[in-house]
Amino acid sequence: MNKKAIVISPRALYVCAPAFDAEADDEGWYGHIVTCTQKLDGGWYKIITPYRYETYAHKDDLLFDAKEVKRAESEDTKLMRVWALAGDVHTEGKHNGNVILTLYRGAIVERIDDENAPNGWTHVRLYGGAEGFMRSTQLGAYYSKPALGEEELRNAVCSLARQYLGTQYRWGGKTPLGIDCSGLVGSCYLMYGVDMYRNADIVEGFCVHEIERKDIKKGDMLFFKGHVAMYLGEGRYIHSTSKAGSDGVVINSLSPCDPDYREDLANGVIAVGSVF
Repeated sequence: MNKKAIVISPRALYVCAPAFDAEADDEGWYGHIVTCTQKLDGGWYKIITPYRYETYAHKDDLLFDAKEVKRAESEDTKLMRVWALAGDVHTEGKHNGNVILTLYRGAIVERIDDENAPNGWTHVRLYGGAEGFMRSTQLGAYYSKPALGEEELRNAVCSLARQYLGTQYRWGGKTPLGIDCSGLVGSCYLMYGVDMYRNADIVEGFCVHEIERKDIKKGDMLFFKGHVAMYLGEGRYIHSTSKAGSDGVVINSLSPCDPDYREDLANGVIAVGSVF
């Protein structure tokens, strides 16, 4: 079985086994096209995500519509990403229009050219055909593949990661509602069209490769046992941690002189990775 489907839930739950009480594994973003490779009992499917991660999703989070998939994959379709942490889709282009759906960073919608759209609003089409309006400042470019130069991309992913500061830690999370360590690092790169392995490992066949620690630059990754962080430069890194007292996205330092130094992590670096 190789059947494509579109994620239509703002936060699709991906799990390690085909059951609602199974351990959380990942989260799907609205508008992502997944490939279902096996149909299982209870409405579950084994899937492959756009970033080549194999996991399980439920039919309630998916739209099986060949025409919609073809439309979404067409080069003529004007796709946009939600870059705001969250954005409402309104029935009308005004602040008191009814909310159809709330989407989170990473969601993909179709832009409709509409010269009559109110100032500051973008007319959008949702999967399945419903239409609405989102604030234009909440939307931005959709990168299906890397399009920025190295220095620009390094700065961009670091800036994006900082926007998650204070977000709670959630195992398997990948939205501003809650995010884990590899969800944070991977999401920031995925927004710019760079896909990497979902978990905190360097895996052959994916874009992250090991480099010497002395060569680390901002945007590169620090790998620990079961954990990953993004290096910001000058000895500082950002990560999503479950450590008591932090409980989410924070910045820490590798330098013992800094008040946010974490000795356990500073002494626990097992690899440094980069996509460059």
